[in-house]
Amino acid sequence: MTPIAEALEVEASAGYEAAALDGSHPATYRIVLARVGEQHRSDVEVTAFHETFPGHHLQISIAQHLPRAHPIVALVGNGGFIEGWGRYAEALAEEMSLYSKNAKIRRRLWPGHGMVVDVGLHLKRWSRERAVRYIEEGGIPPKRAEALVDRIAVWPAQLTSYDTGGLEIASLRKQAEQSLGPRFDLRRFHDAVLGSGSVTLAMLRQIVERWIADEQRR
Repeated sequence: MTPIAEALEVEASAGYEAAALDGSHPATYRIVLARVGEQHRSDVEVTAFHETFPGHHLQISIAQHLPRAHPIVALVGNGGFIEGWGRYAEALAEEMSLYSKNAKIRRRLWPGHGMVVDVGLHLKRWSRERAVRYIEEGGIPPKRAEALVDRIAVWPAQLTSYDTGGLEIASLRKQAEQSLGPRFDLRRFHDAVLGSGSVTLAMLRQIVERWIADEQRR
């Protein structure tokens, strides 16, 4: 865990940097030490689970060491899968009652804002000012609201990928639970989801449905 550089911390968010493929440096979780008074404990908790374990650190570390992965997996990432797993990881932490009492609400605010503002900016012709105001009214400090709107403006649909992927993984888990009943093993399900690296959501569905069929034959 390392603080974000002081020159960048005013508008930066905590984030995960994967380890080098050649082993030259380890993975790093960068945290924000600026604006501590504006940070909610529950937001910090959600981000930590999303970015580290069982989120991106687990996911990306597994992907980097898949024995038979195609080289393209190390070069190209799919946002719906990567951020979808991060959101699913947040939900796992919620299932295990690892959050403070406000996190169930707080963890839905940030991606929820993204789902609305992305459409507002790119389809509804919202102004930057309107988008910032909308996010501020949802309890986000001004600087963070401005940074989020600018991110959405230059990276269309990226924030919508979080819940698109998260909901798909949750749907596949529900399908597996219903299909396998008492034979459903959550650890084996997670192995199936993470075992091919960053794939498209359509490919992930094929992988999981094939895994379900294999489990039914065991």
